[in-house]
Amino acid sequence: MTLLGEKNALYPDGVPCTTSVLDHLDTVDFAVNFTRVTFDGTIGGEEDEYEKNMMGSCYQAPLNGQLVGGTLSWVGNPDDWVAGGVCVDWVSDNFAWWCEVEWSGPDHWNLAACASLAPVQYCHPGRRF
Repeated sequence: MTLLGEKNALYPDGVPCTTSVLDHLDTVDFAVNFTRVTFDGTIGGEEDEYEKNMMGSCYQAPLNGQLVGGTLSWVGNPDDWVAGGVCVDWVSDNFAWWCEVEWSGPDHWNLAACASLAPVQYCHPGRRF
């Protein structure tokens, strides 16, 4: 996944960050009836190197609490997942953001119509850091 944050003179399309493949080793993350998966660089609330590496340059990326777009690709079985949207929140007091997904080709989607979920801060109710 690639996320685009705040637009500025150096990055007129938005400050970019890119994850590695997002897939927890010991759990089924993407399957029928699974609706939410969290990737935040932690396991059980504790920082974890494997989790941080999965997050790639998006781990604590300088997106300035904004999300203007991005892309995602699916590397698994195409029948195992249907793109439904992406929610991003921050380890801060910034508001969470939601992006719709638009198919852009086999196994690829663009993040579109990104919007702040203000006053909501977290993608998952009850989430605390």
